[in-house]
Amino acid sequence: MKQFISTHQLRFGLIVLSLFSFLASHAITIYFKDTNNSWGGVNIYIWNATIGTDNSSGWPGKAMVWKATNGSDTWYKIELQSTSANMKFNKISDTNTQTSDFNNVSSDGWFDSGSSGIQPISGLPSGLNFQLSIGTVTMSSDALDGWDVRTATTNAGGGIFTLVKLYTKNSGIDIWYGTNKHAHIETNQIIGHSSSMVGKLATFTWNANTNVLSIAAGITITSNLPSPIDAGTNVTLTASATNEPSNYVWEYSINNGGTWLPYTGTKTGTKDRSITVTPSTTTIYRATMGSDNGTLELLVKKVCAHETRTLFIDDFGTLVNQTDRTTSSYVPVSNYTYKPSGKEIRDGHYAIVTTPRFAGCGNQTGDNVAGCNVAGDYWYVDLKDRSNRTTTPFGGMLFVNCRNKDADVAKNVVYTRQTINLPPNVELTFSAWFANAQNPTRGTSVDINMRFQILNASNTVVSGSIIDVPAIAAGTGWFYGETTINTGSGGLFTVQILNNGASGVGNDVLIDDIELKVCVPHVSLN
Repeated sequence: MKQFISTHQLRFGLIVLSLFSFLASHAITIYFKDTNNSWGGVNIYIWNATIGTDNSSGWPGKAMVWKATNGSDTWYKIELQSTSANMKFNKISDTNTQTSDFNNVSSDGWFDSGSSGIQPISGLPSGLNFQLSIGTVTMSSDALDGWDVRTATTNAGGGIFTLVKLYTKNSGIDIWYGTNKHAHIETNQIIGHSSSMVGKLATFTWNANTNVLSIAAGITITSNLPSPIDAGTNVTLTASATNEPSNYVWEYSINNGGTWLPYTGTKTGTKDRSITVTPSTTTIYRATMGSDNGTLELLVKKVCAHETRTLFIDDFGTLVNQTDRTTSSYVPVSNYTYKPSGKEIRDGHYAIVTTPRFAGCGNQTGDNVAGCNVAGDYWYVDLKDRSNRTTTPFGGMLFVNCRNKDADVAKNVVYTRQTINLPPNVELTFSAWFANAQNPTRGTSVDINMRFQILNASNTVVSGSIIDVPAIAAGTGWFYGETTINTGSGGLFTVQILNNGASGVGNDVLIDDIELKVCVPHVSLN
C-alpha cells in the first residue's frame, strides 16, 4: 500500500526530472580573476573530480559563464558538486594561454593567470554581482533536427534552458552557446535518459550552471484528488502535453503495470483528456497519445479496521528562537554534516530548524550566513513546521540539503530508525510530511524527490515498502507520504527516508512529523 498527499494540490504521475537551476548550495566554489579583462573570457578544464559530471569531456574544458566586474577586473565563478578536483584555466580566444595545473583543490578559493596555488576566499572583493553571460543557447543532434541544425531553446531563467522536441533516435546532444559548441552530451550523461524515450515527445533541460542535461517525457497526468484518499472516492484525472495531435487513450493496471486493461468509462474534455475514476485499491493509470504516454499511480489510503498503536512520532521538538538549531541522532553522520546556527546549510548539510529563512543564501563565499534577508534569496521563504508555532518556543523540523543521488543506496539515507521487536502479521505504517525549502521567487528549481523504504532484521528491503514521494515544487506547501507493510514473521525493522534526486536549487527538503504505527486486533508490544 502506497500513498502521497499534498495539502494544496496532489501531484501524481511521472516523477519528472525537473529543471535544474543554479546551485543553492555546493561542495566547492571556484573563482578566477581576469586582471584588466586581459583574457576576455575563461575556460576551466577539470579532471579527477570526486563527482564525475564535474569533469571536462575534453580540452579546453568549459566556459566559466557567471561573471562580475570589479573596476577594470572581471571575475568568473563556477560551483562544483565535487569536494575535490584537479583544474587549470585557459583563455577562450587562445587556449595556449593557460595557467599551471592545480591539483586536489578541495575548498572555496580563487585563482588568476599568475597563481601558483589557490588564494583564500577572504581575498575576494565584496559586493560582486555575478551575472550569466552565454548568449543564445541551442541544441543539435540527429535525434532532433540534425547535427547541422541548431534548434533554439527557451530561456527559463536562472541559467536554465528548455526544449520540447520529439526524440527520434538514441543519440547524444550538442549544446551551443551562440556560434560556439559548448559541449557534447552522450546519452549516458543525460539525466533521465533511457532507450524507452526514443520516439516520444520529450522536454530537454539544460543547466548552464552545472553543465547538466536532463530529459523527461512529454505527457503528464494530474489529479484533483482530495487528501487523504479513501477507497471509493471519486477522482478526476487530466492528461496534458505540449503537442496533442490526437485523442488520449486511457488504460489502467491494478498489478503494478503487469497487466493493462482499457478504460471504458466516460472521457471528457478536449482530446478526451479527462476521466473520473473511483479506485478501491492502488491503481496505475496510463494516458497514451501516438507513441507517447504518461502514467499516474493513484494510491488509496490504508484504513485500520482494528486498533492503531503509535510506536513513535518524531516532530523534532521545539527551539528557543527562530535562528536556533539542533541535531538529530537519526540522521547518518556518514552521509550528512550538522551545521549549527549561523552557518550555511549547503549540499551534504542538515540541521533541525524553525524556518529555512535563516539557513543562508547558498552562494556566500564563506561558511557564515550573511546578507540573506531579501525576498530573492534562496531560502528566504518563512515556512514554519506543521504545528505552525510562530512564537517561542518555535516548532522544529528537519532541514536536509540533499547531495546528488549516489549509486550506493546507503549513502542516500537522510533518516534511519530501528523499531522495537514487532510480532508477526501486523500492519506497519511509516509516514512523514515533506516540503520544499527553496524560495519559489528564485524561479525554476529542482523539485524535492524522496523515498521511503523499510528493512527487515536481515537488512533487506521489504518487498512493496519502497515508495517515491512525488516531485514537490517550491511554494507548494506540505506533502504527506506513507508506506504500509505486513510484518510477516515479525522481528526488528528499520525505517528509512532517502534522497532520490539531484542537488541544486530545490532539492532542499523539510521533513516533519515522522510517524510509525501498527494496526492490530490485539497485540502486546514489548
